[in-house]
Amino acid sequence: MVAVEPKHGISDRIDVGLRLEVAVMAREVVSGGTTSAGTAQAASSYILTGNYMLSDKNFRPFVGAGLGLFGTASTAVVTTGSSSSNGSIAAGTAFGGMVRGGFKAGHLVLAVEYNIIPSTNSVLLDSKGAVQIGKTVQSQNSYLGVKLGFDIGGGRR
Repeated sequence: MVAVEPKHGISDRIDVGLRLEVAVMAREVVSGGTTSAGTAQAASSYILTGNYMLSDKNFRPFVGAGLGLFGTASTAVVTTGSSSSNGSIAAGTAFGGMVRGGFKAGHLVLAVEYNIIPSTNSVLLDSKGAVQIGKTVQSQNSYLGVKLGFDIGGGRR
């Protein structure tokens, strides 16, 4: 994943910002009670964020949250079982959230984020774009991210 998050420090302990992120992942797909992975595709997010620093020293643990739009990419799917088929799940956009925890040490930032995105229910489309009758699938969209980055600007901290 790659993210850019311009932020503004409201105070020494509160930052607000806008996170723009692209994450590449294989979405989990459930069809007829069977779980399988689709092909790896990129997903994007545009969310408003807020962080609360638990300290005002050089080592600063923090917690944060955000709300906004998540774009899910289309993905190819192969279902197996009594009636095997190939197809794809269409791309979409969903409103979701994010919670995070981490720390800042000087300008270095390490964080763990859980992105909460509603599951997508779709009909399976074949390679020609036709709906496959009776083939509905559910795609799990939420994901966990571990980030290592740095702050640019913001003074000595």
